[in-house]
Amino acid sequence: KSSGDWILLQDFAIGQDSEERLEAKATLQKSMNYLESDLKRRQSKFFHGNDLPGMLDYMIWPWMERIDVVSMVFPQLKALLPPEDFPLLVFFFFSFLKKSSPHYPILSTLSILF
Repeated sequence: KSSGDWILLQDFAIGQDSEERLEAKATLQKSMNYLESDLKRRQSKFFHGNDLPGMLDYMIWPWMERIDVVSMVFPQLKALLPPEDFPLLVFFFFSFLKKSSPHYPILSTLSILF
């Protein structure tokens, strides 16, 4: 059983050494460039296209609010979404925090780790 569990987890591993982790970070940032350029195309705070989050924003949010955990676990990776490279996604992040429904749970990074 434990060897099967290990094989299953390998699909979710972000890298066993520093070089693999840096490659995973580059792959993630390439994907995030697509989101960044889409926000630029929409000329909006949110993917919904207006001043309030929509369904797509709520679908993306759980991944965005957890993204800092990776750099907390692997400090050598530093910020996965540096503001100078992803200004619109960073703005999306803080705008979502301000505008989301009070009934929608927001996790802090520390609550994920502890």
